[in-house]
Amino acid sequence: MASVFAIGKLDTFGRPLGGGEVVTIPMAHWELDDPLPRFATGAFNLKRWWEASAELTHRIFVDTKQFDRWLASLQPLGPLTNRQMEAILDPQKRAVRAVASDATVKVSSQASFDKAQSQLSPDPPGVGPVLMTLDEVCDLTRRSSSTIYTDMEKGIFPEPIKLGSSSRWLKSEVLAYIAEQAAKRGGS
Repeated sequence: MASVFAIGKLDTFGRPLGGGEVVTIPMAHWELDDPLPRFATGAFNLKRWWEASAELTHRIFVDTKQFDRWLASLQPLGPLTNRQMEAILDPQKRAVRAVASDATVKVSSQASFDKAQSQLSPDPPGVGPVLMTLDEVCDLTRRSSSTIYTDMEKGIFPEPIKLGSSSRWLKSEVLAYIAEQAAKRGGS
């Protein structure tokens, strides 16, 4: 989006944090190496605009009509899964999934989960992501293939990666799903 601002396709404005006169943000002030701090805070320093660590002085605004026209002109992203839509509409769920995929999943030590527990190791370093067949996913989750496909249709189970005519699931996503379910149980 910063490039759209830098070429003047959308006008941007700044207003002092405490209120005051609105000023135009020149296009050149968007020619930054990393505009992310501005987008994250919606603010910048008017006098030291190039310095991400400078004390914030102004809120950023865009011309609403220009923004709406630009947004309407974008090509659609294509069909999104229910899980992708949920991540967009509920960023907290996306964050919970991200944290869960990084965390070590703790599974009960009951005999019925022994096999699953042995599979709950992260992807081997330097090898790349571990892909799982449907049978392996069923074994790990202790669920039937029809239940997995039903939950995928509902958007609550990770989608597979298509490799030619076969489907494979990322082990890290399946483990994140398991951790998410465990967190729901623990939080209820």
